[in-house]
Amino acid sequence: MSIPTPAEAEALPAHPKLEQFVSAMRATPTPAGVSYWLIHDRYRGPEKQAEAVAQGTSNAGYGDSAHSKWGGPDEGWAGAAVDVYPIDAYGAVSADPEDYQPIAIVAAAYDLENLGALYGWDWAHVQLPDWRDYPTLPVPDGGGGNKPGIGAVLAKAVMLAFLVRQVIG
Repeated sequence: MSIPTPAEAEALPAHPKLEQFVSAMRATPTPAGVSYWLIHDRYRGPEKQAEAVAQGTSNAGYGDSAHSKWGGPDEGWAGAAVDVYPIDAYGAVSADPEDYQPIAIVAAAYDLENLGALYGWDWAHVQLPDWRDYPTLPVPDGGGGNKPGIGAVLAKAVMLAFLVRQVIG
């Protein structure tokens, strides 16, 4: 297998462990009021990752996100993370935290990390615990790379400012 383009990578399955998780989620009954599970964004190319940062749905630039990792030229997968959203009867993403609990439970059963269970935010995001060990899919024109996006830089600056205020008092 050669190095896929970002468009080709978006058509690939995610890491096999994540694909097993996705199959299990599809078979998991939805909570009352939830119509279905929306499986979203296994792999995000540089443009999609920049869009996610601009929309505030990610604070990681391309290369700093589990969504931009791949197995390398010998593996047929791209994406070390997946987002799963509970969709309500009106076709909207549920805002009820309880609706995300099955995602965290199934993720734990597959030894995957759910950011909601770990940090209390981004309950839809499930990732491989070792996602940082996989390479970032290179961008054909050399753009993107492992440079942090502005959202990641700003998030780190805000966290640093918060920590400084805590220490200084």
